[in-house]
Amino acid sequence: MNLYGFCDLVVNSVQTNPERLHFDIDVLFRQLYLNATYDFGIRLLVPVANKGPVEARIENVRMKTGMDLKTITKNGKKYIFTSKVNNVLEIKSFKHKFNDDSKELAQLHSILNDVVLNNEKEVIYAVKSAIEERASRVIISIFNNIARFSYYEEIFPEET
Repeated sequence: MNLYGFCDLVVNSVQTNPERLHFDIDVLFRQLYLNATYDFGIRLLVPVANKGPVEARIENVRMKTGMDLKTITKNGKKYIFTSKVNNVLEIKSFKHKFNDDSKELAQLHSILNDVVLNNEKEVIYAVKSAIEERASRVIISIFNNIARFSYYEEIFPEET
């Protein structure tokens, strides 16, 4: 699964708690794009199975992120890094498209479209879980790459 669109966002709020070493961030992604491979298999009278590309576009995705931080001391300087990220996404709907346009698969794609539309909440839940996990890894990587060049005091100054 490939996910695009993380850079087009609006930061609604950032709250920090230096005592707990915690950040709460609320963002809105205007559009997220998902490229994945579906793997469908069912046995009726004969087995029917297919794998193929699928695209999805998800609009106005709100994400609330909680980041737990830890500190380390190296050469007398206190540094900070992300130890845990918890994301909660709000996805209301999405649009999808199966990208294999061969005539042989038109009927299968029609059936799969009906299945997705009739089970939209379950599909959103599955997509949401995958995006939350991927977003957590991206946030940890970005924050830790930024924080490795910053001291604890630069991120959480004593007094402003």
